[in-house]
Amino acid sequence: MVNDKILFITKDESFLLFDGDSFSPIEAKKSKNYYSTTTIPAALLRTHGIRVSAGISDEKLEIQAEMSMYEEAGLDPDNEYVIASTAIDLANGVEKFIESYAIESTLLTQHYASSVSKLKQIDYIVPSFLRYEALYSYEKLEAKNDVFIYFNDDEAYAVMYKDGKYISTRTVITLSDLAEKLEIDILELRKILSAKGIDSERYAPEDLLKMHSIQEEFSKIAERIAHAISHKRGIFGLDSIDRFFIDFDGEGIPGFLEIFENYGFSGAEFIALNVFDTIEASQQSDALSALYLLGAVQERYKCANLSIFERRPAFYKTHAGQFFMLLGVSSVLALTYPLYASIYLSDLEHQEAELEKRVSAMQTLTKKLQKKLKEVRGERKRLEGVKLESMARLESYDDLVDTLKEQRREKHSRQKMMQDVNEAMSYYKLSSRNLDQNASGVMYMHIISEYEKRSDIAKFMKRLLSQGYLHVNTKEIRREENLYESIIEIRR
Repeated sequence: MVNDKILFITKDESFLLFDGDSFSPIEAKKSKNYYSTTTIPAALLRTHGIRVSAGISDEKLEIQAEMSMYEEAGLDPDNEYVIASTAIDLANGVEKFIESYAIESTLLTQHYASSVSKLKQIDYIVPSFLRYEALYSYEKLEAKNDVFIYFNDDEAYAVMYKDGKYISTRTVITLSDLAEKLEIDILELRKILSAKGIDSERYAPEDLLKMHSIQEEFSKIAERIAHAISHKRGIFGLDSIDRFFIDFDGEGIPGFLEIFENYGFSGAEFIALNVFDTIEASQQSDALSALYLLGAVQERYKCANLSIFERRPAFYKTHAGQFFMLLGVSSVLALTYPLYASIYLSDLEHQEAELEKRVSAMQTLTKKLQKKLKEVRGERKRLEGVKLESMARLESYDDLVDTLKEQRREKHSRQKMMQDVNEAMSYYKLSSRNLDQNASGVMYMHIISEYEKRSDIAKFMKRLLSQGYLHVNTKEIRREENLYESIIEIRR
């Protein structure tokens, strides 16, 4: 197989031959000598990350990553998935961060059905956001702490690199979604972003409303990316960002990258990504993806390959082909070594039986684990329901306790007021015709005294004021023969 060129499948499922610098068309029938490759959009993938020991074996890492995808990332045990992973060294030196990507096999088959029907195979299918590693491997960029911000119609994300090594991706709003929000055509949006971006001075007065809407959306994007960088700083030891690259068909978005200065990145460079001089702007993104896949074919780095459309081996490399070749040689040698063929066939059959046994055991174990996982999830869901019911019950108990406490406080307050009033009346030898206490802090009294002792009513009121009552007033006063009557309002 040729490994200095690859066949690259574009988003519109056209086939291009890539040599590392340029594209040229190629027909499907002429593709058998080239590795067929493509990228898969981030939106189709389920992504999940776990920490593992740096010394873990590849076999254990693969099993642990797959189990975490089912148990923690919520994959359905009843569906079949394709899972691939990327290992990232952590700052502590004793752990790795494993980022795994999963997609349902049926979805993968549907998405690439047309290309597979023409090519018969796709050797490499990789997540699109991993492609920037090629820039460092092919020395198109010096290895630094970089952020690449990619915008396209149906895909947009920020990808972070530390010293030229991938560490994380954060999705952002796509151009299609942004155009829908702004209620403009996507082609018009592209023109506006290329020519004016979010630079206020480039807009006419009648476009100020549109400018403010675009500025607001891109400020949200910048804030989301800045938060992602801050989050990864502690995990991966990302001290600073040296460069921000805007990946937008080889062009910049005026004023956008400068927003990051407001988040403490004033020392960083802000650059429009354009590394292929001989490739037109509309193909810059495809060229970078193809370069990354070329590096994977040339084994410059490990890639997360999600392909299930593997190339069939040549007939002479299969067990059947090897057997028939051996049989032909044996015939030419006039049955000189008939026993050898029999022994070789027996050995092949034995190997096949052992492999089938191992596959069967793995399938059985996987089914058991999936069944157990389903049971655990069901029990967890049930317990979560019990927990919610218990919390609701406890909240109702808290409300009841608060109500009882409040009633107790009100009762105590009423009793205290009644006690103070009774003591004061007893002290001044006053009597009441009527007493009304409808609330804990209010009382109305109809006090009676002899006319000569009417001053005792004033002393009674003064005593209550000295005990902390805020309001003690006479509502009504009248004299009847030798009796002096007063209706008094008392408030706490």
